[in-house]
Formats: sequence, structure tokens, C-alpha cells
Amino acid sequence: MSHGGRVYEAARELGIGVDEVLDFSANMNPYGPPESVMNAVRSAIGQIIHYPDPESHDLVYALACQHGVSPECIVVTNGAEEALWLLPQVLCAQKGIICSPSFSGYSSSMYAWHKPSVFVPSNFRWHPKRFESALYEAAEQVSEGDVLFVCNPNNPTAELAPRQVIADILREVRVRGGTLVLDESFMQFVRCEHAYSFATSAATGSALVVVRSLTKFYSIPGLRVGYVLMPRELAARMRCMLPHWNVNRLAQVAALAAVQDERYRYDSVIRLSQAKDELCTRLRELRVFRVHESSANFLLLEILDRSLDSRRLCTLARRNRVLLRDCADFPALSRRYIRVAVRKPAHNAQLIRVLEHIIRGE
Repeated sequence: MSHGGRVYEAARELGIGVDEVLDFSANMNPYGPPESVMNAVRSAIGQIIHYPDPESHDLVYALACQHGVSPECIVVTNGAEEALWLLPQVLCAQKGIICSPSFSGYSSSMYAWHKPSVFVPSNFRWHPKRFESALYEAAEQVSEGDVLFVCNPNNPTAELAPRQVIADILREVRVRGGTLVLDESFMQFVRCEHAYSFATSAATGSALVVVRSLTKFYSIPGLRVGYVLMPRELAARMRCMLPHWNVNRLAQVAALAAVQDERYRYDSVIRLSQAKDELCTRLRELRVFRVHESSANFLLLEILDRSLDSRRLCTLARRNRVLLRDCADFPALSRRYIRVAVRKPAHNAQLIRVLEHIIRGE
């Protein structure tokens, strides 16, 4: 399965610089990285002559204070991907249950450890309670030793499950002897995230692991840093499986500055919400897409024009130096779906112009 964000590949193919590629295929905060992060990285450049702190001590304690949990319950990883890669082994998973469509990293991690995955439901039919229904259906498939992977908000659909629904499926998974892995990589983009997040519960309860990313909201994917909240026994087990110095020094410094920048967090959510509303309006005016409701920083678009499909649309956009995410390789989706990130208003306007040219056949 492919991923978004392949800007270097596109730049080589088009014979242009990376900065000339307009990337709507990767879901990053267009307003980042914050200046506090950039300043911290500049100040820490001289520290690259030393090995990084193997425990990411300062970052762990800052995250523990933020979530109100013991530092022993937090493991910092080389992006959320590293955490997801190790979790099947940490949890001694029998099989993975994936609430589909969702991030491909879940099935990839199960495959890497020679464990099967089951995708539930098998196809995508949109309705306002679709995600909630899918979660309940997936939870009912869990057996002892299984891991249910849930992304909330979900990638690529941008659906957000209410706290009570997550509590319900956690209860069901616990009774059935499984574990719920809750991927909250996009939770920081949600207004009132504390009303939805289970980060604190993961450290104090059972049958729950929460994975979070620091690269998407703070727009530092090139540095790779994420973390996991889990019961301390599981956290100790995961630490034993990680390579030494798994998170580089600049990533540690950048992430620490990021989590301490509360003003940036507040301002970004407000500005992105406004940009998303405007982009949704412009996309609907094209009368070519069904724009699904979004609780994150990206939009799932269903292509209604039968003369276009996701492959053709993404290919034509790429020729115009714009990258879109073809969703045909997500289980349960098809070539009728693409995903676009929300970017700054000027970039969103450029996207609309490119789509207008494609629709008119220019």
C-alpha cells in the first residue's frame, strides 16, 4: 500500500524542486512547525556530537505532566509508526481486527509479525452513524488475544467517535479478552480534544493502549517522533524491544518545545477550522465531489463524475504539481475516493484552480 507525502519522488519525476510540489496527500499542519520548535532545533544543533538521551527523559516528563500520568506509562518512539510496528509483539497478538477503512500501518504491523488481520466492515457505505456502527461491529469480532485497531479521528474518513462509543467498545473488547489500540494521531486537530481522548485512561486502566503522534500537528514529519500511553508493565516490555537511541536528539528537542507551546496549539485549531470550512464550500461548488463531514485536518472526497476516477484525477493533478491521496488501496474503498489535506487558504485556492482545469478538460 502506498502512503501520502511522496514529495521527493514527485519532484524527481517532474524535474522540479521539492518546494515546487504542492502536497495535499499528507495530513500535516500547514501552519507549522512553530517558531518555538525551529528555535529549539537551531539551538540544539551543536548537541548532535553526542548520542541522544536513550530514555527521552525530558520529553517523557513533559508528556506525563500534560496527560496527568506516571512517566513510567509513556514510551517515546520514532514516530507513531514505530509504536504500531512493535505493538503486535508487545501485546502477543493473535490477530488484528481493523475497523475499515483505516490506516494501512495496522495490517502491515500484523503482517510483519506473521499475524492475520480481519477488516470490518468489508465495504464503505456512508451515513451519519457509519463509524459508530462499524466500531460496534468490529468489537464483536474480537476473541481472546486479539487486538482491535481504531483510529480516532479516523484516517482516511476523518470521522470522530464520541467518548461513550469508545468506552462501549473498550468494555466489549475487555470482556472478550482482547486489547484496544486507539490511534489518536489526529486528536490534536479536534476542538475540545480532552472530551474525546483516552490518553490518560490508557495509563491507568487495562486492555487499552493509546498511540499519539507529534509530527502531524506540529508539522515535523521529517524528524519522526510519537509516543504511546499504556500500563507500566506493557511500557516496560516495549522499552526492552526498542533499539537504543531510537529517537534522535533534534526530534527530542523539537517535540519538547512543541508540547510546551500552548498558544500555537490553540491558534492552529482555530485557523485550520476556518480554512477547512472554506475549502469544503469551494469543493462542493465544483459539483463533482461529495465532501464527507470531517473532524480532522483532511477531507474524504467521493468522486461523483463518472468520467473521472481516483487514479486519473491524481495523475492529472500531479502533472500540475499537486499531490492528492488516491484512496483506492484502502480496504473497503474504491477508485471513487480521494483524500485531501487542509492547507493554508492560498494553497487551498490553488487546489481549486487545478481541479477546475481538470474538470473542464484543460
